[in-house]
Amino acid sequence: MNKYLPGICFACQKCLFCFNFSPCNCNKNIKPTRVSKPERGQQIYFRVYTPNENLPTANYFLSSAETKFQYNNNFNEPFSFTFCSTCNSKYQRLKTKDKISKKKMKSKAAVDVESLELFEECGIDEIKLHVSIEKKGKKTSTSKALIIKPVEYINVMEKINAFVQKALQNENIKPADYSISYKAMNSRGLSSELEDELDFKEFIEDYKKVTTANKKMGMMNSDDVESDGSVSEKEKVITHTKKKKKSRVIRDDDLSKEERTQAEIISVLCEKYKCNLHTTPCYIQDNRHLQLNPARLQLWAREIMNKGTTEDVPPTYPTFSATLGVLVSNNNTQISTTAPATASTTTSATAVPAAASAVPPANTPTPIIIQMPPFQYPYPSFNQLDTSTNHKLPSIHEFLFSLDQKYNCNGEYSQFENAFLEEAITVNVIKDLSDEQMKTLGIVKIGWQKNIRQEAQKY
Repeated sequence: MNKYLPGICFACQKCLFCFNFSPCNCNKNIKPTRVSKPERGQQIYFRVYTPNENLPTANYFLSSAETKFQYNNNFNEPFSFTFCSTCNSKYQRLKTKDKISKKKMKSKAAVDVESLELFEECGIDEIKLHVSIEKKGKKTSTSKALIIKPVEYINVMEKINAFVQKALQNENIKPADYSISYKAMNSRGLSSELEDELDFKEFIEDYKKVTTANKKMGMMNSDDVESDGSVSEKEKVITHTKKKKKSRVIRDDDLSKEERTQAEIISVLCEKYKCNLHTTPCYIQDNRHLQLNPARLQLWAREIMNKGTTEDVPPTYPTFSATLGVLVSNNNTQISTTAPATASTTTSATAVPAAASAVPPANTPTPIIIQMPPFQYPYPSFNQLDTSTNHKLPSIHEFLFSLDQKYNCNGEYSQFENAFLEEAITVNVIKDLSDEQMKTLGIVKIGWQKNIRQEAQKY
């Protein structure tokens, strides 16, 4: 057994003083000291191992090094060790992978338990449905009353599919060839989808309410088939459930899952960016109020759903440029206005001295007016509007080191330098990284992600 020395990397035994693998005269019994501006690949990281069964891959990485180099460490107790930049990046990625795998296992277990409870809580022996078929948007006389039992998801789907095959005289039709939704018979509005066991549970609850009220259930099969009976497009099976009151107002039940999610995100954005000066929410940056109109809110919400951005950082589309915002003075009392869309550049240039020559009343503060060139969308060279705020593109080392200085951190952000370099990521593309990509690089804390994205918005 060899005693682990803190002056070498735990995983590769690189000397953390001269950063060589070959034998050297460095005193490896001494713990090395971190420097503020290390050379590339010469950063060191101090780590503490704590027994944790939820990190099997990361623990295996450490135990492999223990076995390879015959260290005398007890993995049942915490111990300290040191990493070079390369091995630290590998270790961080493995920890992130373990955490993601754990979340997926929890989600899968929750779905399995709910699926088992579905059939136990059903509480009915059979369901009675009236099924009709609609071809190419027109109802036909093809209809049938079905009694299905036992009331299980797979059995119900098989019975419906058997009816569709017989009615269309095509045994090759499968449940994957059509979608199923249900709604009240002879009612207006959108129907509810029936795609999986969770939707089937809602369908059963609706059926119970209908039968309790002594009402009947109906099903309509809408499809598109060729003259030879083959399926040309996806068929649609619509199951009618409880009777709904007629209403012209859009209700939550009329919205799809995607539309509901988008509406919830927009509601959060409106509350988060509520402005004290404007009736509409505003994204404020450098005293500029960018009003979030419905178009911008929908675009932002869509990007959040696609994991292209977060609630704290707006998308990188030109319409979210800070130059389009309204400049507000420090006392928040006077707001600058932009030139009308029909005014020419010459008119904008002459408007400033004209406004400055006007003498306000003695007790009225002098308004601050900034005239800007007219904006027409789409603008051919829109990105040129931001050239006045652009900075020289720094290197990854300079960018991360500036974050350490800004937030008074001891190399918290510089530790990711090697991970960025391995993936060939430059500063100007950091703002486009998703949360999952950030985690892959080892940036697992939310605060790190927000600070890095906000700083990258400058480039």
